Amino acid sequence: MPRRLPPLAVSDMVLIDPRRPFSLSIGTGHGSLVVKVPREELQSRFGDVTGLTARGISGRQPAAALASGFLAMLPEQIDTLNGLTAAKIARQTLDLVALAFAANASIGHVTLSSRREAALLCLKATIEGALYDHMLKPAAAAAAAGISVRYANALLAEEGTSLERFIVFRRLQHCHKALVDPAQARRTITDIAYSYGFSDLSHFTRRFKAQFGCLPSECRPQIK
Repeated sequence: MPRRLPPLAVSDMVLIDPRRPFSLSIGTGHGSLVVKVPREELQSRFGDVTGLTARGISGRQPAAALASGFLAMLPEQIDTLNGLTAAKIARQTLDLVALAFAANASIGHVTLSSRREAALLCLKATIEGALYDHMLKPAAAAAAAGISVRYANALLAEEGTSLERFIVFRRLQHCHKALVDPAQARRTITDIAYSYGFSDLSHFTRRFKAQFGCLPSECRPQIK
């Protein structure tokens, strides 16, 4: 008998072993992204993956939300990446996936690509878990991740951004995801913006339009 998984919601993740039969359903109105991951690459990061397959991970968890958001951006960007950049992105993707599943299974030790990558992912996961906090500032995020603001900015500079811009970017991404989600169509724009750390609606609207090319109200599904 194939193992049947509970329905997956927005940003949820599941690790599937193609050698084992399975059945899953995806929430109405949502699509899915399938990423093939070499088994040995995951095992090199946290060991045997058998116990982690066919287990859904909630996209509300910081590590899973970060991994899911990162994976969602790849289809649009993959053709623009050169060899060296693509290899780095691939390592970072695998590190994020490993962190997400290890956190869900309470695996204490995860071997990442490098200390620098580990520091960057720790920083991003720290930010992800505190986006709702209006008081989240670069200095507080860096301190919570155990690094200096200067080092945090140096890590993010390699991705063409800064600590402050990354915080705003992730807030905007979460807001956009909530705004286009039919299940959240009755939430107000103000509620969504405030729930991800924005405290000024006009500021949020300007940043949102600059990022996505449309007003928050223009990307909402119609309520039937």
